[in-house]
Amino acid sequence: MRIFDQIEELANDKKCLVFVLIDEIESLGMSRQRSSASNEPVDAIRAVNALLTQIDRIRRNSNVLIMCTSNMDNSLDSALMDRIDFAQSVGLPGSKAALAILQGCISELSRIGKINDTNGSTDNEAQKRLMKLAEEAADKLSARSIRQIPVLACALAHKKSISLDKYVDFLELAMKEKLKKSDIPKSN
Repeated sequence: MRIFDQIEELANDKKCLVFVLIDEIESLGMSRQRSSASNEPVDAIRAVNALLTQIDRIRRNSNVLIMCTSNMDNSLDSALMDRIDFAQSVGLPGSKAALAILQGCISELSRIGKINDTNGSTDNEAQKRLMKLAEEAADKLSARSIRQIPVLACALAHKKSISLDKYVDFLELAMKEKLKKSDIPKSN
């Protein structure tokens, strides 16, 4: 695990604060007990052991902060969970966050010319419809899924450029498709 050697080298400079982010820790830190029970390869168990050893090694440095992300925290190894000083569940985006994601995507699509700038009441109406879409997505879809909806809407539109008002029509269709495919139950 050469990366941990590099982390330790950085941590040797006590003037540095070293942040280590391990995204999707479950890919390395899967429960060894579950792995054994499901006849996973021995390599998977060795990987967890090696990860735990390396985490212990770099944690000795007071200037190292290790952060991990997981969508499957219930499948993490118990020894890994014992090493966690603080755990925070983030959850799915609410309506304000969903709206910000959609607006950010629309802004970028406008910047590159996929959405024509419109003005007046159409923009206000489109914003109201966007807010409704954000409320539909709230607590049902992940941020990644919400970011996919504007791309799906572009694919549905089949046009080089489209008005904002018309684009929101396609966003509504894309949202319905995404919610239909979602594993999370939808409320009416």
